[in-house]
Amino acid sequence: MEKVEVLLGKNSYDIVIGHDILDKITDYTKKYDKILVISNDTIGKIYKDRFVTILQKESKDVYFYEIIDGEEYKKIDTVLPIYDYMIENNFDRSSLVISLGGGVVCDLTGYVAATFMRGLDFIQIPTSLLAQVDASVGGKVAVNHPKGKNLIGAFY
Repeated sequence: MEKVEVLLGKNSYDIVIGHDILDKITDYTKKYDKILVISNDTIGKIYKDRFVTILQKESKDVYFYEIIDGEEYKKIDTVLPIYDYMIENNFDRSSLVISLGGGVVCDLTGYVAATFMRGLDFIQIPTSLLAQVDASVGGKVAVNHPKGKNLIGAFY
């Protein structure tokens, strides 16, 4: 496992690269009592059970929310039910949000983390090469608007 530190003052973070890294995720999640993993239906079929089992070793409550795969779902209409789900399950400022997926999942999940209760801690686990070099780097998170791509977002 290799770690690259991105030094941005109080906004610094680590990029962790390696094989079988899911098994080491609890090094970063054990301080959280409540975790929401957002993924898509494609990745969820592959990783959901294993990932939830790993997270539950160290954290009390782990929730897994699947969105429909595709750029056309990277919109506020997809975000609102996620907010409802988080409110119904009592997520708060001490909760963690994790993205597990490609660029759409990373962007949308980051937007949820940045905007729910004015910001929750956030970990990205990009599953595509493009997401690894684009959506998960630089802190840009957004959803699309009918008038354009990535018009509603933040740096987070």
